[in-house]
Amino acid sequence: MSEPTACSERVLEEIEIFLEKAFSEFASGLYLVLDFHSQRLIGTSLARAIVDKPKEAYHIMLLVLDEPGVEVLSSTLAYMLRRNNIPARANLLRKLSEGDNSAFLEAARAFVDAYRETESIYP
Repeated sequence: MSEPTACSERVLEEIEIFLEKAFSEFASGLYLVLDFHSQRLIGTSLARAIVDKPKEAYHIMLLVLDEPGVEVLSSTLAYMLRRNNIPARANLLRKLSEGDNSAFLEAARAFVDAYRETESIYP
């Protein structure tokens, strides 16, 4: 499992870009809603929670989307990543519930790298 880490502003920015772009595939504005609830309930952004408190970040998603919604969101994320030639596990979000953010952080970094290279990773 990943331990909470101190991370740079660049890493947080990468996670925010990933969350904003990827979650909008599922529902427009979803990232803003989840980030609002994260700020309200645990006092930190969703991006920071994924880095420092992955279990709590997952819990926020459960509160807003319920279990089936989180599963659909996770599948949507994995599909979007694979569609853009980025390897992804279908259980990307479930691992957060175990306190393991490594797969999520890897996916976010790969997504942002691809996004920056092309300025838009969508075909």
